[in-house]
Amino acid sequence: ILLCGDTGQLPPVGHGAVLRDFVNSHAVPTGTLTQIHRNSGDGVVACHKIHAGERFQPSARFHIPSGGNLLHVECRSSRHVKSAIRRLLENPPAGIDRKWDVQFICPLNESGPLSRIKLNEMLCEMVNPDGRKLDVFPLRIGDKVICNKNHFAFMDGYEEEDDDPDEFVANGEQGELLSADGNKLRIRLFAPPRTIVSTGLNAFNWEQAYAITVHKSQGSAFPFVVYIPDDTPAAAMVSCRELVYTALSRFERATITLGRVETINRYCSKVSMKNRKTMLAELISR
Repeated sequence: ILLCGDTGQLPPVGHGAVLRDFVNSHAVPTGTLTQIHRNSGDGVVACHKIHAGERFQPSARFHIPSGGNLLHVECRSSRHVKSAIRRLLENPPAGIDRKWDVQFICPLNESGPLSRIKLNEMLCEMVNPDGRKLDVFPLRIGDKVICNKNHFAFMDGYEEEDDDPDEFVANGEQGELLSADGNKLRIRLFAPPRTIVSTGLNAFNWEQAYAITVHKSQGSAFPFVVYIPDDTPAAAMVSCRELVYTALSRFERATITLGRVETINRYCSKVSMKNRKTMLAELISR
């Protein structure tokens, strides 16, 4: 058995901390990969520092070709954050697709003005204002969507007499909503490329993906990431060093943070994995 992962990222949603405990047991051979192949620049340096317990350090000058790829915009309120979002999307860098190249990530699903749901409402109006609204689903034609539950779907072009869907769609896959007919959603997926049709209850497994939570982003990479370190009490409950580290390491070209530096540093000082008392490492090392 070969276990691969990153103990600095978010811990399991449920109980346990298996990878951490295997490493800490010193009873199994382990190794650490330190060379970054996916991205580089100040963003990677900042991730290493945060992982080591140091403070958040954005680029002194935002210039991607020279490695200045971690921009922080100080925003003192949710209103300032939304204004910064509008400025960013109204004047994106040359060659950047506002819908597909930029991924907004945040700590919370529902609570507060900077939750995933509230951000998606705002972002949809900006990048897909002409998309036809659906009656049954809180979606628009042309929306950037994400799957929120593993399920099976039909491949595009299936026959009505086909009994069972056989194309697996994974939780976290993103795509574009092409069309809708009643309770059938036709969606173009990207990795791997294919077009599927989700029907019945499975059609409710899709939601807008202009903004997603940090937890949902784990394991993915996006050309440009905009991380919003919400400082509401609800966000503070779930935010920690592991969450910030995960958020900042999702980029391929650059990351932009919209919020307060003091909020990010406060979250970086909180290590949630310390609270995971499992005794697994002690059991392994006996």
